[in-house]
Amino acid sequence: MAEPLVSENDNPADKVKIMSNDEANTRAWQSLSPIALLYFAISFLRQVVSQFVVLIPALLFTFSSLREHPFIGIPALITFIALWLGVVIWRFRAYRFRLTNDSVEIRSGLLQKSQLNLPFARIQNVKLEQPIYYRLSGYACLQLDTAGSSKQEARLIALPLGLAVALKEQILATPRQPSQSTDTTNPENALQADNVVTPLNSSEAEDGHEILLIRRSLSDLVIYGISNNRVWLVLGGLVPFYDRIKTGLLSFLQSVGIDFTQLLSIKSQSWWQFSLNLFLTILLFTLLMMSISVLMAIVNYYGFTLSKKGKRYIRRSGLLNHDEVSMGQSRVQMLVQKQDALDRLFQRCHLSFSQNSAYSGHNNSNNDTAKIMIPALTSSECQQLIDDVYPLNHLKGMQFHTIHRFFILRYAVYLWLPVCIALGILAVLSGKIIVASCMPFLWLVGVAAITLRWRRWGIACDQHYMYVRSGWIGVQYRLFPSYKIQQAQFKQSIFMRRRHLAGIKFVLASGSIVIPMLNEDLAYTMVDRALYQAQASQRSWM
Repeated sequence: MAEPLVSENDNPADKVKIMSNDEANTRAWQSLSPIALLYFAISFLRQVVSQFVVLIPALLFTFSSLREHPFIGIPALITFIALWLGVVIWRFRAYRFRLTNDSVEIRSGLLQKSQLNLPFARIQNVKLEQPIYYRLSGYACLQLDTAGSSKQEARLIALPLGLAVALKEQILATPRQPSQSTDTTNPENALQADNVVTPLNSSEAEDGHEILLIRRSLSDLVIYGISNNRVWLVLGGLVPFYDRIKTGLLSFLQSVGIDFTQLLSIKSQSWWQFSLNLFLTILLFTLLMMSISVLMAIVNYYGFTLSKKGKRYIRRSGLLNHDEVSMGQSRVQMLVQKQDALDRLFQRCHLSFSQNSAYSGHNNSNNDTAKIMIPALTSSECQQLIDDVYPLNHLKGMQFHTIHRFFILRYAVYLWLPVCIALGILAVLSGKIIVASCMPFLWLVGVAAITLRWRRWGIACDQHYMYVRSGWIGVQYRLFPSYKIQQAQFKQSIFMRRRHLAGIKFVLASGSIVIPMLNEDLAYTMVDRALYQAQASQRSWM
């Protein structure tokens, strides 16, 4: 079970005081511990792997030559290792940092030097990371994000755990720089404040005590891994190597006495034996992929806890790498409740706290400071968390306005039907009559998917919030306060104007939301109401 990186019995204020006693040392430029070499080495490899897709054509072109003459690749391998070590050591030596009472400065860069000065008051989010090699050595990383672009992000590498925790507490205790002031003494503004409804254990949270909101058990993670199988994305990236993987796998099975080609040969067995073997093969493959997905879910989310301290949410998780993300309640731009097809079978859903999308490029979507995702929630648990973040919401029982039926006509007849006709003509010209005969069925499947999409899409609003529903088999609800809207766009083409239809687009710091083909009057009403509430509230979106 993943535990907080600092004991509840420890007083963070004492740790900050200890750090202040070493102010003479921290004011000087500090070099990193040698353990940071591991971080730079792994970071460089990740950058290479991220560019791997671009190199696939070149690798496939040279793979045959390397198999025939393996010694050709030895100089290239030696060159890569030398380059890797050189870059790692150079980055390690170039990295310097120093801490003051109210800011952190970082120098880094190889050919292009950079120096970042980040005041504590501008830091909006702090993520404390402990990869497995840091957990064994007692070190940690701090990722510090501002409300600006992803370029204004700092990462303190290989800090001693005690210093990292103390620095995190000091940063979070520093008052943030307000962009607008809100007069809560005004009864109208106070009514719109998010804290007028008492959240979960709010008295304890406001007293500075950290309270546990939700915990995910191992069974919850197994359900999440089964219902959200992301292994297919990995398999998609392996498409160029399927032939070689297939050859190697068949050779391995034959070496252990399993003739896979014989099992799936319809000529050497009856139809029912062939069907049974095919079914068992598909079942075995599905179970294998599901097991990998469950394993990935456990590794990423083992020991998942969501806590609240004051007005900040703290997420901790990780089996090998321990991550701790802190997010201010006022920074939450939008809540996203998602329920996919298999989630509906298990009666579970997932809830995401989304904030400034400028952070979305740092890491993967699950561990990114731009989002806290709570997996495998029951409906009551999800609603309880939604009520804690946005107490005045009426998501449960909200009546949604659906989009116009012209959506089905446009996509099913004007777009999808010509595509199916063109594919059918190409199949006939190629002599594939069976494929051509399947085109009507394919068109009907597309029409069914478009119709389900139309039925799901809807929008609603109340005095404080906007609600957007979407999906087709599954369903997704997006909930955000109206005052956080930065832009509200009314879109109408010539063809839509003839039918008195329009689309709207809301732009938030966490991204944009588009609702197409609404009734023209309804679209005007939604845009006007959103803009009025954003202006009348006089509240900062941060």
